[in-house]
Amino acid sequence: MPAFSVSHNKHAALQIIPKPIHNSWSILKRLVRFLAKDGRTYYGDAILPQGVSDLAKTKQARVIKGDVFGKHDVTEQIAVSI
Repeated sequence: MPAFSVSHNKHAALQIIPKPIHNSWSILKRLVRFLAKDGRTYYGDAILPQGVSDLAKTKQARVIKGDVFGKHDVTEQIAVSI
């Protein structure tokens, strides 16, 4: 399945990636791909503000290291999207 943008801006900084059914993904809650303030593109587990369920409103994510479609780890490193 393709990723889709959650922003109406043509230069969207955040994309939601559909979560495949696979046991190694069980620790992920909200997989996103985003452009961070440091200019790098990351995959991460989105951190939603309290009381918010709309992923378009997230600005932070825990960075994922490794192959997001294979072996990976969700780190404690937090990156901020632009």
